[in-house]
Amino acid sequence: MTVELISSEVLKLSRLQRIEIIRLLVDSIANEEKGQDDQGVAQAQAEEIDRRLARFDAGEANAISGELVHAELAQKYGLQLSTPS
Repeated sequence: MTVELISSEVLKLSRLQRIEIIRLLVDSIANEEKGQDDQGVAQAQAEEIDRRLARFDAGEANAISGELVHAELAQKYGLQLSTPS
């Protein structure tokens, strides 16, 4: 299959189906990069987590609930998201 043929078929899908395709593609790229530089990515992620937690602990950042995140995404993109139970 050519990229053009795949593209034309993907554009026929619903919005949610196209979002799922995007998610699959991004995950596949991330997994490829993870294999190439796993230690560097893991270290960078750990540093970012530490930085964000330090900001939160210092009162410089606020947390919001998952329900609010889902509601905002649903409103912004017209999605119907289920909240984790």
